[in-house]
Amino acid sequence: MFLDGVGQRLTIAPGRTIVFHAMIVGRAANGESAGFQILGTIENVGGTTAYVGIPVVPLANIETVGWNASISADDTSDALKIEVISSANPVRWVAFVRTVEVQSP
Repeated sequence: MFLDGVGQRLTIAPGRTIVFHAMIVGRAANGESAGFQILGTIENVGGTTAYVGIPVVPLANIETVGWNASISADDTSDALKIEVISSANPVRWVAFVRTVEVQSP
């Protein structure tokens, strides 16, 4: 998933730490749906982007097997990467990501 629907990611600048709360929902044309929440902290130290601790998934409501949402620390593009999969097609996915950010002084 991309911020602009095409290719823009939520980037993590060097010296920055971000706490995130992602809410992700998907619905297929046939009525199947799923919802997820993912919480975590990500940082960029000296050009290396990684998690601080392990992200938590307090909610994963899946109506049909084969659906999933995940978030990864993409060190190649220094970004928070959101990925979704489903067993149905087509599926419309939407994510709302809240962040709190701090930059090194």
